Amino acid sequence: MSQLALTYCLFCFCFAINAQKIELKGKINADSTEVAFVNIINLTQKTGSISNKKGDFVIEVQLNDSLIFSAVQFEKLGIQITEEAIKSEFLEVYLIEKNNLLQEVVINPYGLTGNLIEDAQHMPAYVFDYKAAGLIPPQKKRTQTERKLYTATSTSVDYILNSINGRIKKLRMLNEWSKIDILKQDIQERLPRDFFLIDLKIEEKYIEDFIYFCVEDEALKSFVRNNDDLEIINYLSLKADAYKIIKANETPTN
Repeated sequence: MSQLALTYCLFCFCFAINAQKIELKGKINADSTEVAFVNIINLTQKTGSISNKKGDFVIEVQLNDSLIFSAVQFEKLGIQITEEAIKSEFLEVYLIEKNNLLQEVVINPYGLTGNLIEDAQHMPAYVFDYKAAGLIPPQKKRTQTERKLYTATSTSVDYILNSINGRIKKLRMLNEWSKIDILKQDIQERLPRDFFLIDLKIEEKYIEDFIYFCVEDEALKSFVRNNDDLEIINYLSLKADAYKIIKANETPTN
């Protein structure tokens, strides 16, 4: 066999391993005996599963898929599927029970009050400083709305004329809504619908409304920019409590 043919065969073999989708069996362990109804979410494939009373579960995965394990009584856990898990077709995880006292110690440094509605508006945002790191910031490609806004403000004459008819104000509003819609779509594509329905217990008809409720916060924008899915999930979990309180107190309209 020629070296070229051998290289091709090895390439095909490696590609087949990476593309291989298997039915992964797993076992959830914890200090408590209650390991039933833990949600297992495959963020990559946008599928999910639930553990039984013994903590056993089955879910389809591929190499490098990202799994999230979550339940009311446990801290969320994120795991990436490795070659070892693919070969053994088995995954054992250990979940840590939530501790109310520890949670209070963690959130106090951020000055939280315990009022979910108020605290949800003051989540910290982490923005990477490209200049401080000696890097050139990535050049953002303008959207169609942004290009129109740039044209409308590019010359003094155009600016005066457009200010008179209010076009610039309208374009700015459209630009902001365009950014919000893009962010909303990004979040919906990252997370399976079951995450909102099962984990957050948001009704189907309110899912988009809930995402709009969240997307204007700078903290969430930062997590999305950094592709930090675990922080996105943690953030949405906190905002879900505030959202449900607000919805419960809304006055029904006739």
